[in-house]
Amino acid sequence: MKFDYAETRAVIRIRSLDIKGLVNETYELPRSSDWEGLGRKGVEFSKRFTWDNVARAEWRALDRIANEG
Repeated sequence: MKFDYAETRAVIRIRSLDIKGLVNETYELPRSSDWEGLGRKGVEFSKRFTWDNVARAEWRALDRIANEG
């Protein structure tokens, strides 16, 4: 899955293909104090992905493609 999460602190970043790091972070997260905070930040981040906002972004992308060259 590729997505730009640079605008949120609702994710734990792990180097690509670092399976051991992914397993460790996944194991530790429910035991850490970060669990609830990350959940709240994730909910706030996801609020901007309404159907209207996604449709507008898609329309802009299609419009850019149609108007190139």
